[in-house]
Amino acid sequence: MERRTARGDTGPLHVCYLDFDGVTHVHAVYWSPNRGIHVTTPGHTLFEWAPILEQLLKPYPDVKLVLATSWVRARGFEFAKAQLLPALQARVMGATFDNRIVQKLDYDLMPCGLQGCRAAATSSVGSRHSGLRLITMTRAGQRRVATS
Repeated sequence: MERRTARGDTGPLHVCYLDFDGVTHVHAVYWSPNRGIHVTTPGHTLFEWAPILEQLLKPYPDVKLVLATSWVRARGFEFAKAQLLPALQARVMGATFDNRIVQKLDYDLMPCGLQGCRAAATSSVGSRHSGLRLITMTRAGQRRVATS
């Protein structure tokens, strides 16, 4: 992907597809009417690892984030984005789920790599860019490359 800078030149667009569960906190996150969204693993809290992600990205100010999390599908883009630290929020450029483009059930049945490619090809994430190459690894360690 390429981006156009303020001067009008193009360069690579660096994007990190960010899932929340298992990345910014432990994977065991659930919702209940009484407790809302909560972690079930003792000793852990929601977004406990977000400061680590913020520090890891600090040397790379051009890296943008695309929310690739079920939080967007379940609660909405603005809600999901608002859960992040302000420095991470400022990097968010979109999400892989957009209910104007794909139905929830269709999205849920897509492999995550296809979700990312579809977002890059059809939404605000990728509509301004071309030539995206998304490389994913299968559980068996095989590389899959998709190009938009």
